[in-house]
Amino acid sequence: MEFNLSYNEKANVLTVSFKGLILRNIQDVKEFIEAKEKVCSSLGKKCYFLIDYSGACFGPEIDATAINFLGREIKRVVDRYALGVVRCGGSLLDYLIIQKEGVLNPIDSHFYETRKGALNALKKMKKRNETEAR
Repeated sequence: MEFNLSYNEKANVLTVSFKGLILRNIQDVKEFIEAKEKVCSSLGKKCYFLIDYSGACFGPEIDATAINFLGREIKRVVDRYALGVVRCGGSLLDYLIIQKEGVLNPIDSHFYETRKGALNALKKMKKRNETEAR
């Protein structure tokens, strides 16, 4: 599984880019979730996620069981490790699948067409969370 990540400690933002990731079946989904959770747990604290799906996709053979499992597992990881999440990149079909799973597994999808749009939304989210914490 191919992915790049970087953590900005000052901003408390984990950026994850999945270039060339193709989810074809439930095993691919499990490996994807395990890799993501391994990174998140290594930080030892909750942080904001910036997820870039550019260059990643669902394979044509993926079935509803794998997609539903993905939605449930993403919700679990987000609930456990994230202060907030924004996503960008990917195809329109991928966007629609993620939106659907966000509705079925109550989670905000916060999906933006561009990385710049996602970063702007992340700044607003952090500011709002800081204001609410006071």
